[in-house]
Amino acid sequence: MNDCCIVDMEASSTNTQDLILKCTLETKRLVTVCECLHFTQRRGQQAGLLFVCQTDWQQRLLRRYGSVCLLDATYRTTRYALPLFFLCVRTNVDYVVVATFVTQSEDSASIAEAVQMIRSWNPEWTPQSFMVDFCEAEINALGSVFPGTHALYSLSYLLSYLSM
Repeated sequence: MNDCCIVDMEASSTNTQDLILKCTLETKRLVTVCECLHFTQRRGQQAGLLFVCQTDWQQRLLRRYGSVCLLDATYRTTRYALPLFFLCVRTNVDYVVVATFVTQSEDSASIAEAVQMIRSWNPEWTPQSFMVDFCEAEINALGSVFPGTHALYSLSYLLSYLSM
């Protein structure tokens, strides 16, 4: 795998390209993924940010423990408006993050694009089920990328949803 491969960078600013190059040169290794920063443009929409990160050791854990995954988003909990997603698996020790992504918006198309990118890096990954918050965008995105998988809902989210 490449240490860092930038895709579609003509849509980004020169400053972003310079910053990524500087980080790569200083650390000798940014992330070990096929793509780490991607600017995407859908029909009739402005270019949006999609950042996906997965290291070699995260790929190994996903291959080993990826039959049941947890997709968790942290948005509206930080001062930044961009949703941050964690893809986690339960290992023999604890839950571990096996991929991270940031999307410009929290719609199902953006989430599906990120999950599809992770799937393309891990072609042997065939999850049976995902534990998710009770979020339609996440459920629809996972269903479009992995048809036939089961969605498991967190009990705390279901109880809070039912008490509304």
